[in-house]
Amino acid sequence: MRISTVPILFVNAALNSAKRHGCDVILILQESGISESLLTQEKARIATDKFIYLSKRISEELQDGNGGFTDKPISPGTLSLLCYACINCSTLGAFLQRSIHFYHIVNSSYKLEVVKNGQYVDYVVTPHKSLVDPDNYVLLPILGIIHRLTCWVVGRNIPLISVGYTHARPKHASEYNLFFKAPIKFNQEVNSFRIHASYLDLPNVQTEQTLEKLFLFPALEFMSIPDFEESFIDKVKSILTESITSEMPSLDCAADTLGVSNATFKRRLKQDGTSYKTLKDDVRRDLAIYHLSRGGLPIEGIAATVGFSEATSFYRAFRRWTGVSPRDYIKAN
Repeated sequence: MRISTVPILFVNAALNSAKRHGCDVILILQESGISESLLTQEKARIATDKFIYLSKRISEELQDGNGGFTDKPISPGTLSLLCYACINCSTLGAFLQRSIHFYHIVNSSYKLEVVKNGQYVDYVVTPHKSLVDPDNYVLLPILGIIHRLTCWVVGRNIPLISVGYTHARPKHASEYNLFFKAPIKFNQEVNSFRIHASYLDLPNVQTEQTLEKLFLFPALEFMSIPDFEESFIDKVKSILTESITSEMPSLDCAADTLGVSNATFKRRLKQDGTSYKTLKDDVRRDLAIYHLSRGGLPIEGIAATVGFSEATSFYRAFRRWTGVSPRDYIKAN
């Protein structure tokens, strides 16, 4: 089980879009198990499964796979039909080109392109001018889902060289690491991710049968499907998770466990836009939110579970992570 959380900013962005189209967002919040009181807490976070349900519920309410962000809705089942239209393509390159052609026939909300640039290929997503996204949210999962789908087609991880966005670096830039394990650049000319061109020649290893299994999951849940290969961040998080109830290992010990030098360890994490201290906080925070959301454990027990010997220290840390106390978070849920 991969425990993770998303910031309340994403919830507000999705709800604001639904609200613009006249949806009863209070009802949607209640059905999703998310308290309205959390919406005003800048640092608040919710469990990923709740956000996935919220996004799916909004898509169903609007009958729009774009979540209401563009003026032309796209039927929620379009992504699955697109994949069925491309599933017999022999290579990844052929799959991507046919999927782009299919998408442009059924919808014009985004212009999709595969642009060759020497030994690299850029997958470029250009939104229609009608896009209403003041929080610069919607392009984040779109690029993430497209990359995740390319990995699935060939049955292996396709490492990203870089990811770029046209908007300025947001306050929540660190959250982009939920979707990507690569350097992320802002104020770029296009929204895109870059991979080596050689991957386009890889064979498509999927079939209609495996595609049917894939679409048992909502689109956003693609991001929760385990990677074909563990990333460096995943390996570090695994080390931290295994020792979370006791004293977490020092940076030296973690680097030694992975068989790399301290300098290499720090550099690898920096390349992915994070640090060892940040990952320790992320692991503890997400596990704490997981338990607080589901109940069954007293706060003192949760504190011990996430590696705090004193509940008071856990209270201070949780408020620093989320902006609210553990008790307030329980009340809000």
